[in-house]
Amino acid sequence: SHGALRILVEDENEVVAATAARGFGGVELRDEDRAALLRALTGDRPRVQVAACQAWRLNAAAEPDEATAAAIATLFRHDRAHVRAAALRTAIAHQNVADVKTLTALASPSTWTGRLALEALAARGEGAAMATTALASTDPVQARAGARAAARIGGRVLESALSDPRAGVRLAALEALTPAADAPWRDRVASLMAADPDAMVRAQAVKLMVGTEAVATPEALFE
Repeated sequence: SHGALRILVEDENEVVAATAARGFGGVELRDEDRAALLRALTGDRPRVQVAACQAWRLNAAAEPDEATAAAIATLFRHDRAHVRAAALRTAIAHQNVADVKTLTALASPSTWTGRLALEALAARGEGAAMATTALASTDPVQARAGARAAARIGGRVLESALSDPRAGVRLAALEALTPAADAPWRDRVASLMAADPDAMVRAQAVKLMVGTEAVATPEALFE
């Protein structure tokens, strides 16, 4: 129950508290729940802070209030990388967590958290130039980061990612797309589903296309 989670998130055992905080990701948040998560975010226990970020990321439909958004953004500068990463992943899901200027200062295809900041920037429709640069990198990690950002930006940069000669880059772009029957990239993904030389790319394209008129059900592929 909500009450039990609020009690347990204050538990002196950090594992118990983190588990409770993460549990808020699967419930409709009440005002008291939000207050409990805010205390978790502003505390000094990294495991609990990460779990509170995860709860907000899983509750993508519930917008963080101003104080919560500020608390999450403060964690971008945490001394532990996994805490910074959790906060940045939450910023990908919630656009009010950080502004473009803040994310631009943090974004870089050369570091783990910098790549997450780039993806958060892309979720706001920004960062096309950096994503294009990352896509052109010979470093596959940076190129895949550029592809994930491209999936959120769309347009020409997405087309570049889906046309990249490296299967891993094409796959990264597809994995970052959200299925939608009216998506502007639908025809392009359908062409990959039909003719991409890499089986993993074709399989991911199928996942995106299932439910559209191109592929009504997975069984339709075998008819």
